Amino acid sequence: MTGPSARRSRALISDGDSDTSRQSTPASTAAHDRKRVRADPKLAANLLSPADAARPQSPRRPAASRRSATPDERKFVLQPKRRHQPGAIVRVKLTNFVTYTSAEFYPGPNLNMVIGPNGTGKSTLVCAICLGLGWGPNLLGRAKDAAEYIKHGCKEATIEIELQRATSGPSRTGSNPVITRNIKKEGNKNMFYLDGRQTANKVIQEFVRGFNIQVDNLCQFLPQDRVVEFAQLDPVQRLETTLRAAADPEVLEYHERLKGLREEQIEFMGQNKGDREILQDLEKRQDAQRVDVERLEERLRTQKKINQLTKCRPVPKYLEAKNKAKELKDLKDKLTTETARLKQESAPALQKVNAKQRYAAAAVRNRDDVRKEVKRAEGECSRIDREVSNSGQRVTDLADEHKATRDSSANDKQEYSRKQRELINLKTSKEVRPAEFDHVTTNEKLNEYRLRLRQLTQDGEQKDEALQAARNQGREAHIRRKAAEEKLNSLSTEEGRREDKLASDAKDTADAWRWIKENQQMFKMEVFGPPAVTCSVKDSRMADAIESLMNQGDFRAITVQCMDDFRLIQEELTKKRNLFELTVRKSDEHDLSRFRSLMSHEDLINLGLEGWAIDYLEGPSVVLAMLCQSRQLHQTATTSKKLSEEQDKAIGKSSIKNYVTKDKFIKVFRREDYGVSTTQTSDIKPARWWTDKPVDTQRREEHMRDLKREQKSVQSYKEQVEELKTEIERIKEERLQEESARNKLADEKEAAQRAQAAYNGIGTKIERVEDRLRVLEGNMATVKERCHAIARQKDEEMLKKAQHILEYCEVIHSLKEASQKLLEAEVIAIEAQSDFQTLERLHSTLRDTLKQKESQLNAASKEHEVARQSALALKSSLEEVRQEAETLSEEEDDNSLFELLQSLATQRDLTEQTLEDMIDAENAKLGLTDGGINAANVIREYEERAKKIEKLQTKLRDYNKKQDEYISSIKTIRESFEADLQSIIEKIDAAFAESFERIGCAGQVKVHKASSEDPADCTEELGGQENGLDFANWAIHILVKFREKEPLSLLDSHRQSGGERAVSTIFYLMALQSLSKSPFRVVDEINQGMDQRNERMVHGRMVDIAAANERAVAQGQASGSQYFLITPKLLSGLKYEKGMTVLCIVSGENVPSATDVRRTAEGGDEYTEKGRKFDFAAFAGRARQLGLGRLQGGEGRMDSRASMRGVSVSA
Repeated sequence: MTGPSARRSRALISDGDSDTSRQSTPASTAAHDRKRVRADPKLAANLLSPADAARPQSPRRPAASRRSATPDERKFVLQPKRRHQPGAIVRVKLTNFVTYTSAEFYPGPNLNMVIGPNGTGKSTLVCAICLGLGWGPNLLGRAKDAAEYIKHGCKEATIEIELQRATSGPSRTGSNPVITRNIKKEGNKNMFYLDGRQTANKVIQEFVRGFNIQVDNLCQFLPQDRVVEFAQLDPVQRLETTLRAAADPEVLEYHERLKGLREEQIEFMGQNKGDREILQDLEKRQDAQRVDVERLEERLRTQKKINQLTKCRPVPKYLEAKNKAKELKDLKDKLTTETARLKQESAPALQKVNAKQRYAAAAVRNRDDVRKEVKRAEGECSRIDREVSNSGQRVTDLADEHKATRDSSANDKQEYSRKQRELINLKTSKEVRPAEFDHVTTNEKLNEYRLRLRQLTQDGEQKDEALQAARNQGREAHIRRKAAEEKLNSLSTEEGRREDKLASDAKDTADAWRWIKENQQMFKMEVFGPPAVTCSVKDSRMADAIESLMNQGDFRAITVQCMDDFRLIQEELTKKRNLFELTVRKSDEHDLSRFRSLMSHEDLINLGLEGWAIDYLEGPSVVLAMLCQSRQLHQTATTSKKLSEEQDKAIGKSSIKNYVTKDKFIKVFRREDYGVSTTQTSDIKPARWWTDKPVDTQRREEHMRDLKREQKSVQSYKEQVEELKTEIERIKEERLQEESARNKLADEKEAAQRAQAAYNGIGTKIERVEDRLRVLEGNMATVKERCHAIARQKDEEMLKKAQHILEYCEVIHSLKEASQKLLEAEVIAIEAQSDFQTLERLHSTLRDTLKQKESQLNAASKEHEVARQSALALKSSLEEVRQEAETLSEEEDDNSLFELLQSLATQRDLTEQTLEDMIDAENAKLGLTDGGINAANVIREYEERAKKIEKLQTKLRDYNKKQDEYISSIKTIRESFEADLQSIIEKIDAAFAESFERIGCAGQVKVHKASSEDPADCTEELGGQENGLDFANWAIHILVKFREKEPLSLLDSHRQSGGERAVSTIFYLMALQSLSKSPFRVVDEINQGMDQRNERMVHGRMVDIAAANERAVAQGQASGSQYFLITPKLLSGLKYEKGMTVLCIVSGENVPSATDVRRTAEGGDEYTEKGRKFDFAAFAGRARQLGLGRLQGGEGRMDSRASMRGVSVSA
């Protein structure tokens, strides 16, 4: 691969386009709207090199053998030694791309002007740069797919771009990198190569980004179809593209981090904004209730003290019971000691008494034992006496049984005789059989009766149903007749005529309104009917105008005053009755004065208008309010006259948006920012609802026909009912006759069945009688045996009775002996007790004293036990209070009850009365404060609110800490970002202002630091209203002034002309030239919208910058980036300087083909015509010879300091 200098020594372009690629390319438009003069074929031939002008069939010489330029020609063709910046485009080679079959470009390192008529392929170079460096066609704004850039008739295209190598950094290479993109038409496939090695598109993009090439940045790459898009960039987008083009990556990172931090901060502030507002509200409410709550808390503390004192009532009782129990225990111990001492002193004397006492007790026990023996003997006597009585009773019973047995034998004989007679009668009846009965025939007749009755029943039911249906239909016909009469009568009233029209135009609405009137009691509030029925126009002349302001839905709208009624209508009418074509609106406004007009009546009259639309309507205020809400009738002016043009203009300048004249409805649309207004006019249609037209005769006749039809229906149903009644009566009579005959036959059948059943039962009865006779015969045979058995049992019972009498005598003897012993034991016991009592009386004093002590001891023991149990019970109650106090202390950290218990327990003089006095004192204190009904709720709300406040304060402390972190981070990054941004903008502003100053205008570039309007961001610490925290909306404002007396104004798509915007755009891009981090820039046809003056100024400024870059290179300083300026026109007398390169693209029907073409001579022989290219060095020399480069005044047009290269493209 040869170096750049070697390549530049060759011809710039090698093109092989076919002759048929462009058959009729039109001439390009030049300045002053004149057509460019097409090159004369003879002149074109003269401009060809001598070798190329040779015979067509002569072979083409290779590039190495081409002739050298003449001295005159070399003056115009310079071979600069300037070097390209790393990443700049050194060479572009295209194959089968758009209009090119094979072309190769060698752009210069600074300004490259690509010129040529329209359609020659200038923008194709721009497309090739974009696609060849790996970007998609979407950035070009032309075709959708890359395959659409393949030349017509070809299957693939190739783009080859050579970049200037980098000598340092990550993109450093040993030679210039060559990027190749191959585009295949089939499947829209793309293949990428880097230095001949196939790679991915992503790798190519990453590689070129290493040179800071930003084809997707409009500040670097501005294709023809996106020039307007760049002009329409808003200032925020302009800042972003500028930073990408001119700033270091860390500046972009600063901006993104600021936007990200600010977005997070706003989201964070939004999340906590509600908390701050809630905290302020809670604190205000807390402060407002603090005094009341303190008073209530004092009351609650008093109530709590009373409650605790009440709970402590067992304390004095327990202390008193405890002291009493202790005193009784001491008394008991004392009596126990004294009793023991007395017993010890009286023991010898009492031993005799005790011995006598024991003897008396033994005598008493012996007496008691003897008494028990006597009692047992008496019991035995009683038992035996009962046995004797029982035996006597059994003897009597047996005697009675013996007598009854003899009597029963006589009864059996009598029954036996009766049964014999009964048997004879039964056998006689058995011989007489009942008459024969035909059951089959009878059953068939009964079935026939049953079927006839069933049929008659069915016929009767059918007739009843038909009668009921006829009655229902008759009632419905009667209702319809009545409705028809009402409709006919309603035509005599205005409301009736409206309702009739509503029924014909909107049946669902009419049915709904009829149901609402009949069921008005179901609604909570009054429901109003459609305006077509409930409203009217005061002045019939205005009916057309008023109706033109409303649509059909407005006329049919039913108005409710609450949502409950709205839902009821939906439920009853829409869901249940399927009335779907309804319009229901809610309006609860009764005061029409709340609907304010746009101006006073006097001002309205001055404009030529007569009033507001709502003034001409009368009806329920709620309905009128609904119309105001939906149609703004209170702000729509009306007049019955036509207005003049001046009056229309005056209304257009007023605040009126809608107004109606005699035959027009006008809407006014205003744009306040531009101070202009437009109107929309529509014709007024004749009124349909609120008219005073007479009743439609055809409609009246229809109602009369309906009435007659319904009257005939009513009469027809009446006759049908009478016929059905007669038929039902006939069926009833026939049914009664059939039932009578059936019942008679059934009775006969039942009698025959009973006679047969009785005859069939005679045999069974005979068997039962014979069985009973046999039983009676057996009974009579066993009577004697039973009498003998009863006699034997009677004898045995009499023997047992005698034995019991003997036993009774023995027991009586034992009872006498026991009674004697009892008498003796009684005497001994009396004597022993007498001796004991005598001895006891002798020692009674001592015993009484001892008994008294023992009695006192027992009483003291009982009292002590009672006091102890009482103390234990009170202690149990007190223990419950103590456990409650411990629970409060542990769970609620409330020691008040525990401390109160301890305090009361330590008071020695505490009594129940003392505690009651304390409770009374607290009650008196409680009576001095008023707690109110909801005191507990107020305090609970206050405490809960305090907890919420504390929680929110904690949360907001964390929020403030996090907010400080955000502020600190933003401040740190912002300081760096602002410094770098300001430095960049100052340089851009200086270059931009200088460019405008050189053309006699003024321009300024500055940063707009958008601020947040959130009060939380407008603090003095953050900068107040000018805080500049809206980093996402920071922007670059471009201000320009093209005329001396006008001020600097913001560049946008409205204030400046297209040419002025183009000048501003190119100057802004040029201002980026020295700052650009990109190795090249492309601007396609930016001068299309400029006039000659602006184009000359822009061109001169661009040439100055190119010259300045050249001088910077000559002085060893860094120069600006490579620049491509594509333009289809070129004015005469433009300025050219060293450092710029002109790429001329020539295309047209008279341009010789650059490829070999087969021709046919006159004699029929074929020959090959070699392709030829334009030699722009020869062109410049020839133009100089012909004087074509001279202007008026003699100044040369061609500047020898410019490098000129050419491209010859055949059509």
